[in-house]
Amino acid sequence: MHRELSMNNNEQIPKDDSDVKLGAAKLCSYLREQEAGALHVETGSVYGVVVALPQISRSCGWPRGLTFVCVRGYFALFVNLVLQGWLIYLIRMESMVFDKYSGKMF
Repeated sequence: MHRELSMNNNEQIPKDDSDVKLGAAKLCSYLREQEAGALHVETGSVYGVVVALPQISRSCGWPRGLTFVCVRGYFALFVNLVLQGWLIYLIRMESMVFDKYSGKMF
């Protein structure tokens, strides 16, 4: 299989790689020009961001802006998991109290 080469700063880069870098640059500039929240992934939860954005960032070569968004998404996931665990703990504690006093008037 023959791949074309393009010249960039006295080094040869396979044409496929230069196309990827061009696409990544266009994506990053598009995201900078859009208002906050313009990249529409699953908005009902944090899971869409955690799944989609690291893949996009990796494909773009981990630019600083997208890396920051990925870290922020993982932080939101961590906070989400802590809150869910805390709520499950509170429900468990409530059920233990109600089970202890079930069927008693006072």
